[in-house]
Amino acid sequence: MMNSYQHPDAEALIPNVGKTVDPLPDLIRRARESDDVDLIYVNDNYGDFTAQFADIVESACNGERPDLVDPIVPAEGSRLLTKVRHSAYYATPLAYLLCVAHIDDELGEAALKMMERNMSAELTTAAHCLG
Repeated sequence: MMNSYQHPDAEALIPNVGKTVDPLPDLIRRARESDDVDLIYVNDNYGDFTAQFADIVESACNGERPDLVDPIVPAEGSRLLTKVRHSAYYATPLAYLLCVAHIDDELGEAALKMMERNMSAELTTAAHCLG
């Protein structure tokens, strides 16, 4: 949902996003406060294969509707994955991350490090991304 809303179908999308965004800050807060819920942000790269997650967030925050983006910007320490297709699972490491993240904290960290090393994923905090 990190979207600049600077595309041809944005006007049709905005009303539905507005309804969807309203409950999300509370759900995100509750997920962060829970010991048994993993909060993982997955977002489209919009065809920019050089974009890091921070670039996507920055573009969205500086887009046409920051009011739809600001309430859901990832917090420091959030897990971030970029996708290139409509599915969060297709051609992303999400399925693998979900399989190992709950087994053991060290295995979860190892999975993230593997994505960083083998897939050139950039692991960083949201504070650094938006800094």
